[in-house]
Amino acid sequence: MIKILITQAGTGWSGLTKTEQAKWLSAAGKELLAQGISQWFGVRWDCKEEKNRELATERNAWGKPFLVCHPEIHFNISHSGCLAACGFGDEPLGLDIQQCAAADYFRMADRFYTEADRELLRRTEETDRQKAFYQIWTKEESYAKWLGTTLPKSIGKEKKEGFCRWFEPMPGYQGAVWTGKQEEIEIQWV
Repeated sequence: MIKILITQAGTGWSGLTKTEQAKWLSAAGKELLAQGISQWFGVRWDCKEEKNRELATERNAWGKPFLVCHPEIHFNISHSGCLAACGFGDEPLGLDIQQCAAADYFRMADRFYTEADRELLRRTEETDRQKAFYQIWTKEESYAKWLGTTLPKSIGKEKKEGFCRWFEPMPGYQGAVWTGKQEEIEIQWV
């Protein structure tokens, strides 16, 4: 089972600058990582130095992080809008959440999506187009994160291995988890 922790920025969020918001989201993602490895994997620490050591990460050649002391724990962090999320599994996973915002969907789809996904978007009713666009986007990004590659190396591939599970963390957001085997997802709000 894939377990996902999600947190939302509290009151006062709108008064922060974009840089302050990005710092908050990054720190929130790291704190969700700490909570998840403690809650589900039994990793404990007694002081800040131990916590920092247990949470130390390195990145593979494409930038996918892994825990130095616990490479057997697979995780992935994502954030968008006012949400931060961290997913955990027994095998590699890719997690993406996106705040749904107005965009030039067709221009972006023509640039990044497969022909099948572009056709799906064209056939989607205008009232459902934003949701469809972000479901495809989160599918693509979670796939790249699962593979541990950069988005340009994987986006728009017609043939994909593995399995994608979509979820809606809250209205106005889309999320997806990509894994090597079909698994249920459990979401906990923090």
